Amino acid sequence: MTQELPRTVRQNEQRRLFAIVTGMLAGVYSAGLQDGLFAVWGTDLPSPQTDIMVSLVLHMVVGVMLVPLAALAAYGWMPLRWFLTKEWRRPSIASMVALVSAAGVVLGGLAALYIWQRGIEVSAIDYRPLGILGLGLVVGVATYRATMKINPVLLLAPLLLAAGGLLGWFWADIDQTGQVIERLADQGLTSKIFSKQLRRAADNDGDGFPSSFCADACDCDDNNIDINPVAVEIPDNGLDDDCVDGDLKIPTNVTVVTRPDPKPVAPKEDDGPGMLERPNVLLITVDTLRADHLGAYGYPRPTSPRIDKLAKEGVVFEQARSQGPMTCFSVPVLATGRYYTELRRSMGKWPQMHADNLMMAEIMLDAGYHTAAFHSIGYFVPLFQFDQGFLYYDASTVHERSPTHWNPTSDMITDKVLSYFDRVIKDQPADKPWLVWAYYGDPHSGYIRHKGLTDFGPSWTDVYDQEILFTDIHIGRLLDGLRERDELETSIIIITADHGEGLDKEKDHGMLYHGQHLFDNLLRVPLIFWGQGIEAGRVDQVVGNIDVLPTLLDMVAVKHPQPELLRGTSLLPFLQGQSPQHPPYFAEKAPNQGIPEKAMIKWPWKLHWKLGVNRFSLYNIKDDPNELQELSGDHPEVFEQMKRDIQIWRSTTLKEIRPFDAP
Repeated sequence: MTQELPRTVRQNEQRRLFAIVTGMLAGVYSAGLQDGLFAVWGTDLPSPQTDIMVSLVLHMVVGVMLVPLAALAAYGWMPLRWFLTKEWRRPSIASMVALVSAAGVVLGGLAALYIWQRGIEVSAIDYRPLGILGLGLVVGVATYRATMKINPVLLLAPLLLAAGGLLGWFWADIDQTGQVIERLADQGLTSKIFSKQLRRAADNDGDGFPSSFCADACDCDDNNIDINPVAVEIPDNGLDDDCVDGDLKIPTNVTVVTRPDPKPVAPKEDDGPGMLERPNVLLITVDTLRADHLGAYGYPRPTSPRIDKLAKEGVVFEQARSQGPMTCFSVPVLATGRYYTELRRSMGKWPQMHADNLMMAEIMLDAGYHTAAFHSIGYFVPLFQFDQGFLYYDASTVHERSPTHWNPTSDMITDKVLSYFDRVIKDQPADKPWLVWAYYGDPHSGYIRHKGLTDFGPSWTDVYDQEILFTDIHIGRLLDGLRERDELETSIIIITADHGEGLDKEKDHGMLYHGQHLFDNLLRVPLIFWGQGIEAGRVDQVVGNIDVLPTLLDMVAVKHPQPELLRGTSLLPFLQGQSPQHPPYFAEKAPNQGIPEKAMIKWPWKLHWKLGVNRFSLYNIKDDPNELQELSGDHPEVFEQMKRDIQIWRSTTLKEIRPFDAP
């Protein structure tokens, strides 16, 4: 055992430490460059190089701050070993390869377990992190080996590069940088993590929105916690509360968007049967069902023959939309007739509803209806409070077919509903109507194949279509069963969905699944009404699932106990052959952590509003239904009017409340 580390060994190890730091910095910079490229890939941004530069600078800042510490940590065990044992020995290449391989196997196994438990379709996995990691490692190792062969003074090169990048940051358009950071937080990977931490460190007033990196685009007053891009604007108070175009002024000739007072519908003079006085109500909700994948909405594949048949006899709302791109943002709206951010709810990705929220079933129960619900999605177990008002609430399918995303459930939902009719409802008094909610979850990913059904093909979309067909078959079986039990002709049927789905990355804004944005591939859903007194037809006005409850209450002649709380508009006139002007449509994406978004439609215009940095975008959804061409610069007058309208709606109609901490 040597007692002193030879001078040549010390010099070699110093150079090795320099090389490790240089290689790590190069790898981090490579990750920043890739992440910026990934964030703008396939976009039509006017200056994509700005995104790439900001991503690179974010990684430079983090690299300069953390890489030397990480290098010392990785390298430090060798000097520690020398200090304790006076022996200098590096691990062999074989042992290092074995260690890395073992770590890869463990991480791969954990990833596979996570994918299986979450029901994630393999083709929807984002493999970009592997590319970033792989190229980063290659660049890092190559830089390390190069540094070992040349003068370690070249370590200054990446440091100088970082300094130059920081100077470039301040030379850039700082307002534009705010939008870039927001875009990287949406589309980036490593940038998302870094930008969040840097924003938090630079936030002066603690409201989550710093101005240090992007000036007014992030926070127009970083010393006032009540002023930031997600604050609710208070009109005419002299302050720019939400950092959008100064204080909001509401002209006296502008009518605030709200729910209009229901007007009586004039009776039609014809020989057709009138609407039933106290009809039964069957509410069918299909999870993750895009309207444009049903035959009733023009889809060429035979995915929905039973729904299509019902649609021909009822009213089809061609431009119906949910109020959010995810179950937790949309179904609470359907059940209450109020916007999501107005509801008392807990923190967390899957919030619990508070008992104070007045639900559809509670109103119908108080009106003398027998109420029952049957669910097949985990969000509807009783923990989340959607059982309020139901005399019978069955979410057992969630446990009996777990994990439901990888097992069929539509057959079980139909079986349970029909069994309940045979056991309970058949013995109810003849004058006691019922409300039954049947929630079908099979179109939700992960998609599974069903033997014996039409095979549309091997692709992601093909299997999704077969899931719709499977669900349609069992919805048809439910309708046949109710007809056999003499329950159908005295009922009204409502068919809708909670949201759509991303199926094609090129057409669906680079995203598979749902929940990421407020584009129409995630919002446009079917909405079909069927029953006696409903005149068959099609409605082309934009309506929302928020309209279902007020429509239902009008159809069954039940008054809402607190009508001032309802935000939706009754669609009853449309069901009776009339065509009044429907108010503008609004939607929300309101994660408890992340950038909130809102959207507004005044046909044919649709406005998106990302509140985190007040990014607005305008689309003409009549000419561009996929929302691929942003038009705010081409139609400035429409753009400014829509911006003002959505601000007025949020400031005067919407009554946002903060989530509470669940027990």
